[in-house]
Amino acid sequence: MYNRWYVSYNTESYKQEIVFKREKLMQKSRHYGEKISDSQKRGLIDYMNNSDEGYNYYGYYKDKDKLFSIWDYCIIDIPTLVPEKTLNYYRKTVQYGLIEHDYENVTTEIEKAMKYLADGKYSHEPIIFKTFFLMAEIMVKLQHEPEKNYFYNARVIDDILKMQQLLDNHKLGDILLLKGVNAFYIKKKDDVYYSFKEAYKYYSEGETSRYWIKKSLLEENIRYTFTELGIYKTGYDMSFLSAECRQPLTISKKNQFIASGIQRTSDLHINLPLI
Repeated sequence: MYNRWYVSYNTESYKQEIVFKREKLMQKSRHYGEKISDSQKRGLIDYMNNSDEGYNYYGYYKDKDKLFSIWDYCIIDIPTLVPEKTLNYYRKTVQYGLIEHDYENVTTEIEKAMKYLADGKYSHEPIIFKTFFLMAEIMVKLQHEPEKNYFYNARVIDDILKMQQLLDNHKLGDILLLKGVNAFYIKKKDDVYYSFKEAYKYYSEGETSRYWIKKSLLEENIRYTFTELGIYKTGYDMSFLSAECRQPLTISKKNQFIASGIQRTSDLHINLPLI
């Protein structure tokens, strides 16, 4: 109960009073978990607590070590210890691989996850998990040979957008962000501009977890890609942006730019979505 209460504040956790409230709720949830005698049920509560608390640090690369110190408990032998969280375990191993730019690990774990999704004993929420693993597949391809994978990525993104119409679970901003990043590497200005503009709109509505971080990381993408592609100079409407983001980066800042998100492209210039 305390864990779910903790999660219910995900879209408000930037407020200091909510931070304090969530800390108390997590303490109570962990205290409650320690009293459970059944090892599998206790393992389930422990997994949920570690997973959910870790998401506090799933935003900026500077918090990677803190994130891993918590999530390391989520990538032990979860399929054996807490089998109903097997798909969640694969999600974590894929997230680790994306953070570390580990193509082989990400693709291998996605393959395992998709097989489990099809016939695993505790397979559940198939559209939600399929959406995640398809997005992760695009992300790892954007980290490795993005130009080569453009057309494949574009086709999968279109499929994911259709699934999102069924789900309507506030992932549209993340999908549009992916569409814009995919377009950037083949210099499709219109797709970059309109995809990022629509993603910015959805994040600004504040209905997705950690939307304020997602919006900040998207602003970095906008300034870098709009500068690199010359979008600022070609008459596109910038009125939806803050005053700072309406101006291109200087040549010096562009050349030294490093994206601050925890999941980035391998050139470190572009933030990938927090999925």
